[in-house]
Amino acid sequence: MLKNGRRLQLFILLSVIAFLLGAVHESSGAFRVIQSSPGRNTLYVSSAHNHIVRDSTGKLYVAYSLQWHNYIRWSSDNGKTWSEPVNTETLPDSISIQSLVVDTSDNLYQGFTFNVGSFFTKSTDGGVTWTPATQLHDGGWGAWDYWPSLIIDGSGTLHTVYFAAFGWGDWPANVIYKTSSDNGDTWSPGMDLTGIPNLDNYGLGAQHPNMYAGSGNNLFVLYSDYLTFTEPHLITKKLLHFNGTTWSSPLTVSSEDISMLTGDIAVDSSGLLHIIYHEKNSITQNYQILYRTYNPGTQDFSMPIALTPDSTNAYYSTMGIYSGDKVVIAYDTYDNQSQKHAGVFLKDSSDSFVSTKRVSVHPEARWPNLRSSKYVMNQPNEMDLIWIEPNNITGGEDLVLFVKDSPEIAVYPDTINFESVLLNESLLQTVTITNMGLTDLVVDSITVDGTSASMYSVSPGGATPCENLTPILTPDSSCTIQIIFTPTELGSQDAFLNINSNDNDMTPLQISLTGKGVMALFTPSEGTIGTVLTITGSDFGEKKGKVLIGGYPTKIGKNGWTDTAITCTVNKPLPEGPHIVEIRPLRKEVIILSDPFIMKNPEITDDPPSSSGFTGEEITLNGNFFGPKKGKVYFEYEQAGTIKNKSCKVKEWSMNKIVFVVPKTTRQFPADTYLLKVSNKVGSVEVGEFTIYSGNPT
Repeated sequence: MLKNGRRLQLFILLSVIAFLLGAVHESSGAFRVIQSSPGRNTLYVSSAHNHIVRDSTGKLYVAYSLQWHNYIRWSSDNGKTWSEPVNTETLPDSISIQSLVVDTSDNLYQGFTFNVGSFFTKSTDGGVTWTPATQLHDGGWGAWDYWPSLIIDGSGTLHTVYFAAFGWGDWPANVIYKTSSDNGDTWSPGMDLTGIPNLDNYGLGAQHPNMYAGSGNNLFVLYSDYLTFTEPHLITKKLLHFNGTTWSSPLTVSSEDISMLTGDIAVDSSGLLHIIYHEKNSITQNYQILYRTYNPGTQDFSMPIALTPDSTNAYYSTMGIYSGDKVVIAYDTYDNQSQKHAGVFLKDSSDSFVSTKRVSVHPEARWPNLRSSKYVMNQPNEMDLIWIEPNNITGGEDLVLFVKDSPEIAVYPDTINFESVLLNESLLQTVTITNMGLTDLVVDSITVDGTSASMYSVSPGGATPCENLTPILTPDSSCTIQIIFTPTELGSQDAFLNINSNDNDMTPLQISLTGKGVMALFTPSEGTIGTVLTITGSDFGEKKGKVLIGGYPTKIGKNGWTDTAITCTVNKPLPEGPHIVEIRPLRKEVIILSDPFIMKNPEITDDPPSSSGFTGEEITLNGNFFGPKKGKVYFEYEQAGTIKNKSCKVKEWSMNKIVFVVPKTTRQFPADTYLLKVSNKVGSVEVGEFTIYSGNPT
């Protein structure tokens, strides 16, 4: 912590020096200041759009907004020094930049918003001078239009999308598309891609489009569809796909509870579209980053995968694809309690987005942006990342560049929990050590310390074993070590794995080791009536004893009791939740297991479950924990202010499957939509709304 603090102080001091010098910004370490501002909340970049490009010589350009004006700076030495800032427009204030593009001739193009209008400008001399701003729509004088996303395709054609209302404050908005084949000198007429009519019941409409060029002539637009006018908004992410001939209708990507300005897209070498967006977790109310892909050939989406836990509130995210189709995602987090941003983090596809690396030092870093483009992606091996963070010395803030110019140690996993392990038996887990920096990582030692250190051991091993416990890793290389936990005492056993290296900001790097020594283990850990448990351990005795769950005896299986293993069946309908498991051998001490058995209510796994049927039709429900004995399937309805149940005939009932018959309608129970439920002796589950139709299906 002391060394991290020193690094933060050094970084802030260098930021102040750079701000005072004004003309040239230079710093050392993993972060380099691009632009400083004396005030807070005066710098702006959009995480979803491209603010960073490299020209054919590798020169790095960064576009940003400062106090409502647009600027660009460039660096020929990977961010060690920067040019003077160049104002790229001469309009009044109230300006924000949305996108920056470079072509094969090193011409630069910008799309930006001024007040309530979308504009375009370009530079043909490396950013030194810029053309007068061109209106992409009507300058905001006829309709409110914003957020131009600008891209270039493989033939050098420019494309842009932005969103426009029908007039001043006349919502909803639509996504408008234009193209230019003469370097932005002229633009095609605007094409409405979303076709939302000018009616109040369509909410605020399509907003915040983000465009990306794919393989061949494919184009993609990800946007937010505001389904409501007022807060809290219902917003869903939608995708538009141009296959070289026609634009698709809007394709739904997410649920109707997303974060409005978030999400990004990128295309790999095979043409596959990668998508990220933020969706609210209904329990924690945090926004999680979800990831899925879209195949333009088959027009199919993959199933969404959560990349961040529900305990983390991801705020803004950005995505880039680099050499070898490595997909990198950067995001910031937001602390709801303190109402402050909480740092910038990285994930990438090399480990299927499992590990997370914090790359910002300042605890309130925000708004990351990654360089990304399918075409004219010069130096695709360079991962360029910027973000904004407060400067605690000046009271202002800095736009900074992340630079990997030193050894950068990363480990996965960064915590290890062995869970429960039988006394004097061993369990092994593997740790991968990676050098994410640009110089050699020298590991000086790997040791285990802590109160229970003697129960843990470390050695080279795994898929790519380290040569020894003092390996030297070249940039982007990895090796693996193995941690073995052998508990010799009951209860929790904690220790730390310490890795000392020449990454001065992360030495020693500590990995917490936790595990529990137990007398016996059982599987599965959850179930219902009829669930068969297998218990392993020792010293149970050869004669049959008892196994109690929640104080009630289970049924011991035939030949189901030995000195080291027991098989038993849950046969008591206990309440949902955890219940103590006891082993009572004959003439031996009672063994109380440290982990409880979780009794579960029935669960439905169909996604979505059946939601309609005709009277007499057989309906199948799939799920878990139904139990071996037939329970009830019924509809809830209200009659004269009283909740009543309409039972269904059950034709098949097993632990994982139910087949029931839709009941006949009556005067008291007419064809309508009802709440469908399933219950057994443990509890019940709501399947969802189900519509009953009279007659026979046609």
